[in-house]
Amino acid sequence: MKKSSIQFELTIPIVVAISLFLGVYGLFSYSVKKDKMMGDLNKSIERTKSRLVKNVTYSLFELDLEAIELNLKSELKKDHLKSIQILNDSKSEIEVGVYKNKKNIITLSKNKELFGSDNKKIQGKILNPNQGNKSKELVIGHYIVTINENIIKEELNKEIIFILTTIIFLNIIIGLVIYFLLRKIVVVPLGELSEISKSITEGDYSKRAEKKYSLGQGNEMTLLAKSMNQMTEKVEKLTTGLKKEVDSQTKEIQLQNETFLIFYPIWTKVFSF
Repeated sequence: MKKSSIQFELTIPIVVAISLFLGVYGLFSYSVKKDKMMGDLNKSIERTKSRLVKNVTYSLFELDLEAIELNLKSELKKDHLKSIQILNDSKSEIEVGVYKNKKNIITLSKNKELFGSDNKKIQGKILNPNQGNKSKELVIGHYIVTINENIIKEELNKEIIFILTTIIFLNIIIGLVIYFLLRKIVVVPLGELSEISKSITEGDYSKRAEKKYSLGQGNEMTLLAKSMNQMTEKVEKLTTGLKKEVDSQTKEIQLQNETFLIFYPIWTKVFSF
């Protein structure tokens, strides 16, 4: 019996089952984290929009571009924001624009080309604060907020790497533990019982399973070891008894032969007269 074969045959299915379980759990964990991050992002965007309209409206109405600039720079410190533009009422020009350059430094610009078009954008109107209850909207400007979705992607990629690393690490640890437990609990005892069985076939009935295998909590391996020991003892007794019987019969036959050889010449002489 190859001792390593049964270990692998029993370990691999267990490890595969654990991998599937951890994979499903990891997928669920990833989905939950993604939903949470997107929910937090949407809430943060809504708060940004609310603060932006509240803080910029009067400044734009009064054309206080310096105050708008300070507000935009303050808002752009958030990691998930890439740029903010305040445009005029016709969207033809940028009144104030701030964006993060490649070095993540907040920079002023009115060049539309620098604000890019690939990222997610949130747009809205800035209304005249003095319009009152007029049915027609008096638009004095527009805002465009560009969202840095790479932040979410990077965090999710880190989560994927963490989940995969955890699954691999746990599989290695659990696999090794199961492998060596199987060796101690199953493979080594089976190997010893196999050797005992081999000895019996060769006529050696002196070997017994060790007490640590035959004295236990009544599990399958303990029962097998006890049964093997009982079988060996019975076979040994039966064989010993049979051998004694054969030896006894052999001695009796030898004695009869010897007696015959002693008395045969005498009988021959007696009957010859």
